[in-house]
Amino acid sequence: MSISAYHSYNPHGDASALTDDTGSVTDTHRYDAFGYELTMSDTAYGG
Repeated sequence: MSISAYHSYNPHGDASALTDDTGSVTDTHRYDAFGYELTMSDTAYGG
């Protein structure tokens, strides 16, 4: 089984979300002003 994921980027160039083939958001990432990751949510794999 193959799973496709698509990256979405914020204006700073950081990967802010991953979506699947249906367009559902599977992962989200939040960063501070310096690009350090503050939070990460992984709904596809329960993280």
